[in-house]
Amino acid sequence: MSQSSDQLHIRKISLASKCRVLRARFSQSASSRLRSVARLTVVLASLSCGNDAVAPPAAVKYRVTFTPAEPAAGTRMSVAAQLVDAAGNNVRLGGRRVAWSNTAGGMIYDPTTSLTAADGSATAAFTLRTVARTSYQITAVDDRGISGSSEPFVSVAGPPVSYVVTVSSRSPAAGSTVGISAQLVDKYGNPAPVAGRIVTWSVAQSGGSFSSPTSATGADGTAQVNLILGPAAYVNYVVMANDNLGATGASPLINPIPGPASQYLTSPSEVDPPVGSSVVISAQLADPNGNRVGQSGIVVTWSVMGTGGTLSSNPSYTGFDGAAT
Repeated sequence: MSQSSDQLHIRKISLASKCRVLRARFSQSASSRLRSVARLTVVLASLSCGNDAVAPPAAVKYRVTFTPAEPAAGTRMSVAAQLVDAAGNNVRLGGRRVAWSNTAGGMIYDPTTSLTAADGSATAAFTLRTVARTSYQITAVDDRGISGSSEPFVSVAGPPVSYVVTVSSRSPAAGSTVGISAQLVDKYGNPAPVAGRIVTWSVAQSGGSFSSPTSATGADGTAQVNLILGPAAYVNYVVMANDNLGATGASPLINPIPGPASQYLTSPSEVDPPVGSSVVISAQLADPNGNRVGQSGIVVTWSVMGTGGTLSSNPSYTGFDGAAT
């Protein structure tokens, strides 16, 4: 190949590879004149290709990830934001200041802003709200306006620590049945859906009994039982739930009241009065269990069995305590 054609061939080499090819040809040439021409060409090519420098890929967004995958309410979680290009490849750019935000609000950020490291990543820690089943999506925005968001996630309840015990009625009729429910909860009171816990029931009052001494929690973490109250009104019941792993809970106060009025309890002021004396007869309104029912204004009609006695007035009316005389 002639000198002029060799020079033409050199100039036709693509820009991406001409620096390396020219240097190789320069070292292999036996012609001093060709070496001079090649040396000049290499210098010019080096200036045009910038010493083989390649511009870094452009960062277009942040890839935001978090751990753990199912964070518990009120706990601390970690978040990372990585600069990436349009193809999803990591971009190594440090010094970008990243601000954090989320859709739910109420999170505590530590720190509130972060700088990207040399590898283009920024990290932070968050403390979630104490309410479980809250939806979140975390967004990172830097000082150049580049942003990115995590996948949405929902917080879950933490480990169960106790029971919230509820009752179907706090003022049931004496002798009736009250439904009792015990819900496993975490330390913030969020329902913990843990099945298979064995709950033993007890009551801080004699006279009541349970439909079953124990119950198992279902898939929602709830155990249920019925409490059959004793016949007496105005006694206080508190139901305790204790499971096989040490979680406990107590119901609110249950204070039975008299049931519907169904009878009168009558009594004389004297059992063996003298002949010709007056005896006061009282009639007390009561439920089927004999508990007094305070209901006023009921008309009471009296009658006497036998002969020789008369009534001072008939009828009479019950007072506020449900008694008539």
